[in-house]
Amino acid sequence: PADWPAYALKIVGSRLHAFTPPEPPTPVTLPDERGDLALAVADAVLQGSGIRVERRGDRENLGFWDSPTDGAAWKLRFPGPGEYDVTLDCATPHEGASLLVEMDEQRLSVDVPRTGDWDAYRTLAAGRLTVAAAGDITLAVRPRDAATWKAVNLAGIRLTRRR
Repeated sequence: PADWPAYALKIVGSRLHAFTPPEPPTPVTLPDERGDLALAVADAVLQGSGIRVERRGDRENLGFWDSPTDGAAWKLRFPGPGEYDVTLDCATPHEGASLLVEMDEQRLSVDVPRTGDWDAYRTLAAGRLTVAAAGDITLAVRPRDAATWKAVNLAGIRLTRRR
């Protein structure tokens, strides 16, 4: 028996079944002082049932990415027009993995070579994206081809502003 009182609450009402809790706000990735953007996996909006943030070794990554229908997206804020070189930090024990980076109707295809282990990351150049004007833009990453998808761990994406 405890020395403090116990409480019971009952919530009643006629429209409780129609209540939908609000969605948490989507984090916005801002550029650093050089104009570069480092996309943290913890800020990704995950799409799918398997993909999730995990820690392998000393860094977080998007793992359990076994389904070709899973993907991730980030909301980015650009101060103005510019060109950005895109790199991804990826690891996979599989041969033949590939990703697609999409932003504002631009697509970059990235072949992810076998790195030997789930936490043996390699920085891969994806290509260049162009931003036409200031504003918020969504960048998404998904499997390039569902039929040939091989699982990868994605530990980060970097957009480096061209000077």
